[in-house]
Amino acid sequence: MEFQHLRVGCERVTDVVMPKMRGPELAKRLKGLRNTMRIVYMSGYLEYNRGNEDFLEEGFFLQKPFSRDTLVRKVGEALRNSSRSRT
Repeated sequence: MEFQHLRVGCERVTDVVMPKMRGPELAKRLKGLRNTMRIVYMSGYLEYNRGNEDFLEEGFFLQKPFSRDTLVRKVGEALRNSSRSRT
């Protein structure tokens, strides 16, 4: 999918790696404005799904590539949950 971040209600879907600012930094700034915001991260880089996943403590994760149905499911999960395992 050709987007870096997509606003969905009170949630944010963002790529982990973007020019100028990483997804976790964006999430931190947005949560400073609205601490109830839920974040869905996406990445095509496997290393972000393993090891360096501290930022996932407060977010959900989608491994690229993913289908539209997977995106809808993950955003639905983010809308319904705020403190469960999210990968």
